[in-house]
Amino acid sequence: VKDQLAFYYSDNDYESFLKFFEFLHGKNKFSYQDYLRAYELHINYLSEAGLKIPRFMSSSHEFLQFLYDLNVISYFEETEKGQSFIHWCFKDRSYSNISPKVKTGMNKYEIFYGMSKALNTGAKLKVKKSNI
Repeated sequence: VKDQLAFYYSDNDYESFLKFFEFLHGKNKFSYQDYLRAYELHINYLSEAGLKIPRFMSSSHEFLQFLYDLNVISYFEETEKGQSFIHWCFKDRSYSNISPKVKTGMNKYEIFYGMSKALNTGAKLKVKKSNI
């Protein structure tokens, strides 16, 4: 992910990308509402710090799609039998669907477990009241 971002985007964009995950407060699994709240807090942080919002973060939907395209996140749907069906971009991609779209409004999104340490997720962090 770092190499891809470094090739197409600036170091500041990469730092903004990493900073986003702090606003999930350590969550590796989150709902769409959790995501929207983290996105809003992140955009507010960038604005208050006078930092440029990266092109891939121009909207909450565009950033969610970006995370899905990079296989940073997956999302879960429930089958008729009540089982979870996981969607990864690399699994959903095919010759007839070169750019699968992430679904919004889902109850469960999950960060790829292999990236948890690098993104400081996987363990719930204490949140100071001033950060909310």
